[in-house]
Amino acid sequence: MRLLGYPVHNAKPHVASSVFAQAKLIVVIVCLLLTLAATVSAKVASLKGQLFKDGQTVSGAEVYLFTSQGTQYRGPVTTLQVGLFTIEAVDGGTYCLGAFVNQDRIGSSLIETSNFSSGYTRVDLGPGADCTSGAAHATFSDVGASHFGITALAVYVSNLIGAKQETSRDVAPLMDRVLINSFCGICAIVIIFPILLYLFRQWAFRRDRLFGILEKGAVVFYYAQFRPGDDLPNFANNAGSVTANYMAAFKRDFARWYGRKYYIAPLLILAALSGVATWWGSGNLQSWIVDPSGLDSLRALVASALAGAFVWIISDELDRLRRRDFTVSDVYYYAFRLLLSVPFGWALTRATVTLQAGIPLAFFLGSFPTTTLFTIARRLGSQQLKLGDDASSGNLELENLQSIGKPNAERFKDEGITTICGLAYADPIDLTIRTNFDFNYVVDCVSQALMWIYFGKDSQALFPLSLRGAQEVSAFVAWLDDPGRQESAKQTLADAATRLNVSQGALRTTLCQIAEDPYTKFLVNVWS
Repeated sequence: MRLLGYPVHNAKPHVASSVFAQAKLIVVIVCLLLTLAATVSAKVASLKGQLFKDGQTVSGAEVYLFTSQGTQYRGPVTTLQVGLFTIEAVDGGTYCLGAFVNQDRIGSSLIETSNFSSGYTRVDLGPGADCTSGAAHATFSDVGASHFGITALAVYVSNLIGAKQETSRDVAPLMDRVLINSFCGICAIVIIFPILLYLFRQWAFRRDRLFGILEKGAVVFYYAQFRPGDDLPNFANNAGSVTANYMAAFKRDFARWYGRKYYIAPLLILAALSGVATWWGSGNLQSWIVDPSGLDSLRALVASALAGAFVWIISDELDRLRRRDFTVSDVYYYAFRLLLSVPFGWALTRATVTLQAGIPLAFFLGSFPTTTLFTIARRLGSQQLKLGDDASSGNLELENLQSIGKPNAERFKDEGITTICGLAYADPIDLTIRTNFDFNYVVDCVSQALMWIYFGKDSQALFPLSLRGAQEVSAFVAWLDDPGRQESAKQTLADAATRLNVSQGALRTTLCQIAEDPYTKFLVNVWS
């Protein structure tokens, strides 16, 4: 494609396919690493310990491992003469160790196992109460090359302040934990990865393409028309240096107005929200494997709504990645969607169905576009409050233009362009960057809007005569004075006057007004 007589970009034709090939490879590598990490983190190992009570080793005692809910996990194992014991095949996690002599509990201790065991760990028994009830807590001290230490101390302190969490996930099968952790981790990564891929590859492509359009002289007309008061460098006397200095100023201003730095804050917020959501969801999924009764709870509805939000966000991101279409506001909307999904899911389902039926419904609602959710909420609110129909649900004015459908009209509306007049006199460069539309498309929309101001819906009658926008009108007015094209141009003028039921003189005056409009001249200068 050529604009201003020069190629606008020298990108290779297979750049999109190569980007997606790299994306697939990276996703595969990430999946493998997550699976490996989850497998290692849940590796089965043996628990080696030395049992003490009141500073003395305890031999001949039967040792059991219980979950924090009191379910027996391993045992019994009898301690040796010096209180040593070994319990095989213990997953990493938190357990309650109980010691019995002649079937009488002599004490218990809360312990946390790690991935591997080296050496024996000293286990001091607390009072005879059951540590699953929180009445007794472990004390730890290292013996030899023990794997306990800071982690065990953190668990001990957290239990002292009553902050111990449920550990029902510790009894979920190993393979289930691996799959759940891997799946949830990949979900969190997939939400962030398309945005990063856009910022490091496709964002620069769109920026360089815009620079290519402006660097052949259009940037001078842009500053003269839309930013006449900007502080620009001192120019030399020759035209080439003027254009180069204007272009340098535009690159400086582009980084200041639209740089990638504006993506940092929403991206961090989105990463934090998705990370917390997947971590919380992973814990609940593992607990529900052990105790399915929680599937009919408010937690299940929250998890369902979040899952639906993840589905919509990832789907929308993949679609935008294909179109090279991520704006800063899009990333903020993704974070807003995660925050919005839970209260919306609860409110909309509770207003219509029971909790059990609302759990799957919350997922389906979460997978709807955000605008659809607001439409549903407005309609339900109108029904409950006995209000009339929403007057804002009709077509937008911008849809009257030939090249603008409802989705694009809504995109312009998101950027504050709601009327045809507003579009006609908008800054096309700024609008291109804010909407992520192609610059040529924005120019065409602005050109149609400029003509619509003068003719309204009658503009459509001039489409078959190749008069569909201000750019075409400017060229047509020039042809009326061109001896080589004057005859055919006058015939077109007569046909257009007949279609609009006006005199040729009146029509020519209107067309000249369009051609002389400063914004039309800018479009012509940029395009030519």
